[in-house]
Amino acid sequence: MADQKGSDVLNQADSMWKMLDDLADSDPEAYKRFIDKTLKEGSTYFKPPESCFCICTTLLPKVITRELFVNICSWEQMLAPKSENDPIPVMAGEMQDVKDGQSTYSVVDVIVHPAVTKGVLNSKDRKNLLVHVALDYLENAKQIQVSRKYKNFKMSFKGDPKALRKYLRHGREQALNPTNSEKPGKGVLESPESLLRQLSSITVTENQQDGNVPIDLFERSAEKPKKGLIEEVSSTNTVPQPVTPVTPSYEVLEKDAEDSRPKRIVVKVNLPNITSSSQCQLDVCETALLLDAPGVYNLHIKLPQIIDPERTEATFNTNSHKLIVKLPIQS
Repeated sequence: MADQKGSDVLNQADSMWKMLDDLADSDPEAYKRFIDKTLKEGSTYFKPPESCFCICTTLLPKVITRELFVNICSWEQMLAPKSENDPIPVMAGEMQDVKDGQSTYSVVDVIVHPAVTKGVLNSKDRKNLLVHVALDYLENAKQIQVSRKYKNFKMSFKGDPKALRKYLRHGREQALNPTNSEKPGKGVLESPESLLRQLSSITVTENQQDGNVPIDLFERSAEKPKKGLIEEVSSTNTVPQPVTPVTPSYEVLEKDAEDSRPKRIVVKVNLPNITSSSQCQLDVCETALLLDAPGVYNLHIKLPQIIDPERTEATFNTNSHKLIVKLPIQS
């Protein structure tokens, strides 16, 4: 089987070089365009993720408390969200434990498309929301429990940024985001087969003027789609119809006033149909609070004061089904 595969690759490579030679002789301009396109796409294809910024938070203790550094990075190989209302495709590397003298800390890379990180360093709100997206992904996909209190690290990357090149080998397939049905097209440098297809399309374009019928260069059975990293399991049960979320009852209070100026805002939200905080996603920026419990509740509150998101505290009482969010006001 291995010998057969090697023979197939060599045959494809021979066909590719023959077509390149023929194209160079028959149409030098088309040959130059093809080579330029290949080099341009290759430079993108082999470009590793780039560091954007780094935050420091805390692993929620199982035995001991430990600092966790989260490197937020961008990579052209990731899918971009179709719109601002669509989920952000995210991937993350494996968490690494690093011993530094007598102490130990952990580091993990979280990677998104450059469209997500563009301009984020100039907007504290956007940066904060991106951090919460990253922490949500670590908790839900990687089962890494972290504190939502974080601070900005002075450097844009914790560790050696050259280590990001490892994703060129191990992370590219995951970057295709198997949960999204739309997959990016293959780069011209992925295989001799893809090069042959592009050369074939160039040849077909030239020959169609003479009325020739294009022929497939490959004689094989239909290809099966590549299995994604996440397999969707179908069910025979009837899929429930989506429920429109409602706005829960809530109250906004200003507390600890000194000289007629409050020190913090307390938001109390009644969630009678929620039994666990894991059913909700809470995002807070300087001027707004957003709560989402998919299919149950949706709440957007414009805050009366500018608050400090990094010192926000939230607790959920499973007996009273009440969420209490404490928001310190910026001094």
